[in-house]
Amino acid sequence: MPPFQVPDEGHHLYRTYHIAEGNWFGEKTNDARFGGELPSNLIDLERSFRYLRYDYDAKVDWNTLVAASMVPLQPEKTQFVDFPNVAYYVPIPYFVQSHCLKVGIWLELPPLFLLYLTRMAGFLFWVSLIYLAIRIIPFHKNTFAAIALLPSSLFINSGMTADSFTYGFCYLTFAILMRMIFTSAPNKRKWGVRSWTAIFLTSMVVTLSKVVYAPLLLLTFLIPKERFEKRFTKNKFIGSLLIINALALLLLYTSLKDNFISYDNYNPKYRTDVQLNEGVNPDAQLDFIFENPMEFAVIALKSHLDYAPSSIVHCIGKFGWEKNYLPFWMIGLLLLTILFSGIFERNFSFQLSKKMRVVFLFTAGCIIAAFTIVIYMQWSPVANKEILSLGGRYYLPLLPLIVFSFKIDFIQIRQNLLLFLVRTVILSGLLVGIIDVIKRYF
Repeated sequence: MPPFQVPDEGHHLYRTYHIAEGNWFGEKTNDARFGGELPSNLIDLERSFRYLRYDYDAKVDWNTLVAASMVPLQPEKTQFVDFPNVAYYVPIPYFVQSHCLKVGIWLELPPLFLLYLTRMAGFLFWVSLIYLAIRIIPFHKNTFAAIALLPSSLFINSGMTADSFTYGFCYLTFAILMRMIFTSAPNKRKWGVRSWTAIFLTSMVVTLSKVVYAPLLLLTFLIPKERFEKRFTKNKFIGSLLIINALALLLLYTSLKDNFISYDNYNPKYRTDVQLNEGVNPDAQLDFIFENPMEFAVIALKSHLDYAPSSIVHCIGKFGWEKNYLPFWMIGLLLLTILFSGIFERNFSFQLSKKMRVVFLFTAGCIIAAFTIVIYMQWSPVANKEILSLGGRYYLPLLPLIVFSFKIDFIQIRQNLLLFLVRTVILSGLLVGIIDVIKRYF
């Protein structure tokens, strides 16, 4: 992907650089701006690639990239830049990239190299989390890997974004919970302190990084009580987990609730390119939801139905800003392959009860409801009849929950043939994705 063509990549890089300089959150100015003081050459680099975003005929050539790579950082020459859509995020999802960026600044790397350094750092960390998740999860390892390898997943998680950190920990948390639900501890012992600590830590990271995925904790109710030691019962564990996460959320909300600046209250001179929508007021929007729950439910249902085709495309085969898609036949083939693999893969003997299927789908529904509410609050005018910006990438951490719930046991498929099919389709999708990116941008 060319520089800054992953959604919000420029603002995420600004946020990462700001954190690397020791700022936990963005800076609010007296003239109603929200961002930070950053090197001018870094800002100019990001702006020099904006032409690619909206012009589908625009290209970038090798000479442009070489010229951009020669521009020095010059960290002493700074200016204030606005990135209000990410300035209020907690710094946790930027932990890996910001520390690598410190090294890049110390090495005096040019801004373009800093972008690719942070891309690589975030991507490798995401790969590590996926690797751990695949090792830990006791079943459907190939389906799990295939979901992570979907073209949209790689396009997002290989960019400079906070999502790679969050999505990786969502997958890891899900894998740990599946292991505890469906397998006994080694040597037939109870799961010990290390296992429970892993759940506490990974769930906290998910909750603090992107609260809409906190309902993953509902899966803890499926852990059999036999997995617990007598001194640490199931009820104590679930209660402690929910209370700690709730306290973390409360602390987060009280700390950040005043950080958001709406489009209407933003400095008019600088709000054109700040990724804010006119008429948005999160507090007023939340009041509308509470006061009109049925009306909001209708709005949400209609919006999801209207966005369903684009959500599927975005989740499976979208790349870059705006409407850049893989061929629809490829997207359909990838979707069918993932579903087929989830239904028929057999690499672990277990029964998925009706209760488990219901909890899986209910958890997915709660997460969808959570990000629907948050997106409505952050991107739609108050009482708007449509929820704007329902992006398909928000469904990526949900795919294992949804796909695995359709597993059936009464039809057997040759596993070597299934694996060959999944590998062939996934690799074909990635190859088509590479070709399409080259055709689109170069």
